[in-house]
Amino acid sequence: LKHQSKILNLCREIKEHESQADHLLIAGIAELYSKEEDFKTVLKLKEVYGLLESITDRYQMIAYIAEGIILEYA
Repeated sequence: LKHQSKILNLCREIKEHESQADHLLIAGIAELYSKEEDFKTVLKLKEVYGLLESITDRYQMIAYIAEGIILEYA
């Protein structure tokens, strides 16, 4: 495959960003629960955080799939 090393580097970056996003999610939820007093706001923001986590997890899954394809056909 053309550009294997570039794609593998991008996959590595995606996985690193997903890991960073996980840490930010935990910190964000902790701050949300400790500082926000409005229950409705907590629920709404927790839902947004959950959606963002789902998005980053899917990008990570795509990175793993792309790596697998590259390694299989290398």
